[in-house]
Amino acid sequence: MMLAGASETGKTISTLYLADQLCRDNRHKGIQGALVRKTRADMDGTVIQLFREKILGPYTDVTVFGGEHVEWFGYPNGSRIWVGGMDKPGKVLSGERDFVLANQAEELELKDWETLITRTTGRAGHLRDEHGAAYGLLIGDCNPGPPSHWIWGRHLSGKLKFVESRHRDNPMLYDQATGEITAQGRNTLERLDRLTGYRRARLRDGLWVQAEGVVFDQWSDTDNVTEAAEYIPDAGAVVWAMDDGYSAGSAAQTAGIDIDTGTYVADAHPRVILFCQQLADGGLNVFDEFYACGKLTDAHINEAKARGYPEPDFASHGPGQAEIRGRLYAANIYAKQCKAQVKESIRELQDWLGADANGRRLIHVHPRCRHLRAEMTAYAYDPGAPDTVIKAFDHGPDALRYVAWALRHER
Repeated sequence: MMLAGASETGKTISTLYLADQLCRDNRHKGIQGALVRKTRADMDGTVIQLFREKILGPYTDVTVFGGEHVEWFGYPNGSRIWVGGMDKPGKVLSGERDFVLANQAEELELKDWETLITRTTGRAGHLRDEHGAAYGLLIGDCNPGPPSHWIWGRHLSGKLKFVESRHRDNPMLYDQATGEITAQGRNTLERLDRLTGYRRARLRDGLWVQAEGVVFDQWSDTDNVTEAAEYIPDAGAVVWAMDDGYSAGSAAQTAGIDIDTGTYVADAHPRVILFCQQLADGGLNVFDEFYACGKLTDAHINEAKARGYPEPDFASHGPGQAEIRGRLYAANIYAKQCKAQVKESIRELQDWLGADANGRRLIHVHPRCRHLRAEMTAYAYDPGAPDTVIKAFDHGPDALRYVAWALRHER
């Protein structure tokens, strides 16, 4: 599980409180836990200090072994929390652990996380479910990073349970009974509001965005993504948004997929079909996706038709894609070509993605569209040529801007 969110939402103190409560619970006394970070030297003045002052402060029954350079915390019932870094794991990861808390998990490499998985398989045996089966807990807390980070990739692929932490969850910032912001909350958010660029997006707004130059900064995986963006019979016409492609790039053996993150590698060029539904209020729901590398156009179109959704009223595609246009007509699907310049269609899609004065957004995407979601936060301008979009992670976003343009301007 990963507790992720902006700065000052209370992520770390929440996981530390959980660790303390697990150790005090006599239903599994003798539990063995671990508190880790990428580098051991970074822990004493941060997470360990927070644990000692904010969690253990009221108690005097916990033994701290190691003095200022803590090695473990011991509880009267035999429970213990080991402390260490992935650079010097030592005794911390020498055996099975019932739980591991990974602080600032965005600093970890995927291999570090997978090492921690091997230490929390349930063999320690102190945590058991209602059926008596042993299990282990691996919980991280993290600030958002770039969309290429393994945490975001594993979240989108369903390999990692993702829990979002928000400022309103922190009782120091918002009164949990009234929902009103506190004096400390105002001061904290005013400080975070001074951040700029990607630091503001990540640490103030909790967004997983590129360091610089993200094209669709109006996109929000919280506000544009919803289970409600499902296909609804008779609620509106189905249309396809398409972008042509074929090559699997440097991951030919896995059809373009990075096996660690479950998303496409940067130099893959999959063909994309987004299944969309026009709504009566002018909105558009993207309810499914079909990405494929190394698949012939005819086969791709026929497999998309076989998914069981209604036949599309039309399929939009990009300029110069004559082959895909011909294949669509051969499949009895009307084709609309987006002839707009890249800048024009980007501006159009930005309007559809962003919230209007009433907070309403025209485009909503179902969570199952994980490749599109990953690309919406990775689609970026070239730092050396600010008006030029980098030709990577652009497949779903291109398809989406083609259909937005077609719906607004093509008749």
